Amino acid sequence: METDYALGTELKGDAGQYVSFDGRFVTVSQRGIARLFAGRSEKRIPVSQITSVDLKPPTGPLTGILPGWIRFTTAGSPDAARTGFGGRGYNARHDENTVMIPGKKALPQFLALRDTVEKAISGTAGGRPTI
Repeated sequence: METDYALGTELKGDAGQYVSFDGRFVTVSQRGIARLFAGRSEKRIPVSQITSVDLKPPTGPLTGILPGWIRFTTAGSPDAARTGFGGRGYNARHDENTVMIPGKKALPQFLALRDTVEKAISGTAGGRPTI
């Protein structure tokens, strides 16, 4: 069963992270303890500046012991290249354009968000050019 993403819906990530997309901007915000790691409480990324959306699903039995993430890459973003065993996941947690996916139950919503943002990047949303 495929899940749709409703524009403006805020998805809760891990440790106080949130992400939403209104059709023009992806907003990544941190509340609570997440602000200690990210520093900035909210970042709005214009869809026109997003070059790719990377998603790594949570892995592990049942709930996904190892967290996944969704990353919104912009021109000039630091590379998220693997730096050793587990390094990519560690770097993702400290990237201000990344939201950690809290478990496998949340994955369908994050996949739908990825698909919606990718459609906007390519200039089509529901078969029509985006605004």
